[in-house]
Amino acid sequence: SGFNGGLRFAYGFAKDDGPDEAEVRLTLTDKFAGDWEWRSNLIAEIETGDGSDGGVDLELRGQISRAINVSALGSDDWRLGVEVFSELGNSRNIPGFDDQAHQVGPVVKIGWDNGVFVQSAVRVGITGGADDSMAKVFIGREF
Repeated sequence: SGFNGGLRFAYGFAKDDGPDEAEVRLTLTDKFAGDWEWRSNLIAEIETGDGSDGGVDLELRGQISRAINVSALGSDDWRLGVEVFSELGNSRNIPGFDDQAHQVGPVVKIGWDNGVFVQSAVRVGITGGADDSMAKVFIGREF
């Protein structure tokens, strides 16, 4: 429990003649009021090299979840919550709110004693610039 954060740098090389991509991601998370947890990501990405658009692509992600009293599938570690993903656009020409990509929806998280976890969510677009809907399933293992 408690406050955690991290800063991640990533650099991706173009497979063709297009620009490379560099990304900085600030991740913050904290548990509070017993069973609650919030998570946030602030993401900035730039293109570098020939053909780059210039400016900075900006994204925000947030999630709040609460531990629930469920024992199923061999786990007692279940969380239910809501998440929001927002793609704000490029800093050189940030579009109006409705033209940005904003999605919101429920998320369920399950963890096991061996470090394996599953996170699944369904999000719906709430602005014109967002996809109508999406679903995800992440399977991972903490070390």
